[in-house]
Amino acid sequence: MNFRRRTPKNGIRNGNRTPGRGVFSNGSNGQDEKVPGILKKRLQSGNPSTAIMGINGLLVRDPRTREFRYSKKEICKNLVWLMKSSEEKDVKNAAANALLKMLAESGGLKGSSVVDIIDANLTEKNARHLRLWTKIIGEKNAPVSIRECAIGKLAEYSEDELIGKIEGIEMLLLERMMDAGEKEGIQDMIRNCFGPGRSGRPKIGQREEKPEDMTVQIETFGNRKPARAGRGAQGATQDIDAIGLQVYLLRQSNPAKRREGAKNLYEAAMKSKNPNTIRRVLDALEERGKEFSAECRDVAMRLEIVSADSRNRATIPPGPR
Repeated sequence: MNFRRRTPKNGIRNGNRTPGRGVFSNGSNGQDEKVPGILKKRLQSGNPSTAIMGINGLLVRDPRTREFRYSKKEICKNLVWLMKSSEEKDVKNAAANALLKMLAESGGLKGSSVVDIIDANLTEKNARHLRLWTKIIGEKNAPVSIRECAIGKLAEYSEDELIGKIEGIEMLLLERMMDAGEKEGIQDMIRNCFGPGRSGRPKIGQREEKPEDMTVQIETFGNRKPARAGRGAQGATQDIDAIGLQVYLLRQSNPAKRREGAKNLYEAAMKSKNPNTIRRVLDALEERGKEFSAECRDVAMRLEIVSADSRNRATIPPGPR
């Protein structure tokens, strides 16, 4: 007797369908499939480990096309919901990281609907959201509309709310302005939100410091004509804080660049009579730990001298008229 098994014409053997057009049951090749209920239950779980498993499940891909399996709008909606509603710090952080990854690898994602989701739900000003905005701004593969949304969110923070983070944020904005390959709309929005018209920091405009403090102008239009000069733009150049440029060098992985930045900052501090400038230099040098301890010591001493001079000048009574 012949016990050979036969495969039915419909491709089903022992209850399993043989693969058709795609690797998923709907034959979609992994694009725009709805997030299933079982995955949503994981996301809503009170167990942080289970919720994080759900977050990882949202980012599953088709192994052939490498496209996200689920609708990017649905992914965003679920991740934003977690960032807003979860009480677990680890879950919120995992959701924020996943959202950034999705945006960075989203390719042709249309940002308008995602912007609406982000803008309406992530309204609280906190450190987690701040990290998300800065990372989105620096992510050149994210849709322009979403990066512009992040710039607008960042602009809502006051100087007092960014203590200890201002230098890094200004460096990020400065990098975007200096990048010749950056989108024109991004540079325009940074200029409008953080240019000379902004009161307080973060700011990319020229500092209100004494003439001997370093400032430099840099072309921001490249080979483009400054056609928007009549719409509030500054014309062909944008004032850039040169102290910030040296801080940027100081944070590079290349030791030679760090030494160059430290040398320039040291010279600027030792020449300056502005306590604020010297303090900025000292803060930047101290970030490097013991690498520039000798420079830190000299700059700290210079700060004490200049600050004392400023206090003495302020308390000297006016002479006879």
